[in-house]
Amino acid sequence: MLIARKQIELLEPATDYITLSKAKQHLRVTNSLDDAYITDLLSGAFDICSKYVGYSILKSRWQYGYDYLVGQEAITDLKKGFTIPNGNYLRVMSRVISIDALKYVDENNAIQTFGASDWIAKPSLMSDYGTSIFIENNPTSLTDDNIRYIAEITEGFEVADFPKSIEIAVLQLVQQYYDNRQAIVVGVSQTEMSFNFKYILDSFRIPVFV
Repeated sequence: MLIARKQIELLEPATDYITLSKAKQHLRVTNSLDDAYITDLLSGAFDICSKYVGYSILKSRWQYGYDYLVGQEAITDLKKGFTIPNGNYLRVMSRVISIDALKYVDENNAIQTFGASDWIAKPSLMSDYGTSIFIENNPTSLTDDNIRYIAEITEGFEVADFPKSIEIAVLQLVQQYYDNRQAIVVGVSQTEMSFNFKYILDSFRIPVFV
């Protein structure tokens, strides 16, 4: 079961997906006084959208930490007195570009790397999201700590595959935070727009990590 995830490296910055020039055009800004601020807003908006959908939209490398394989490593048949294999894979619920490495933590709390022939990665047949990693040769002794398996993956969108609908959602947030630079708005009547950034991102969202 997935219990932790940590970014290793950002491979493509926000401005590779939406240029500063395009953001300024959306904001109708014609001077360069706020260029650095708008660039920061772009990065922040991508971060907000990524947290909403449940994975990094920007192409980046991550570590996913698991305590157990799906199911249990084995169940015990009390009548016959031996263990029965019951689950040998990990689920990576993300928009996976590639599985870069699979590791485990041994009984000495040292990180070891599975050999290339010890596991097989299979993307979901029915979706662009989710990959299962089937482990062929599972080590017999693992750490007693929480994280026993580590999958290093590249996730997100390639720049060439970046959906225009997500671009619209990001630009909506950039506009919102450019126009409203405080945590509160005083003396202004506002209504949330229909088909806003949440509506746009819902079709890209992973609601639960399992």
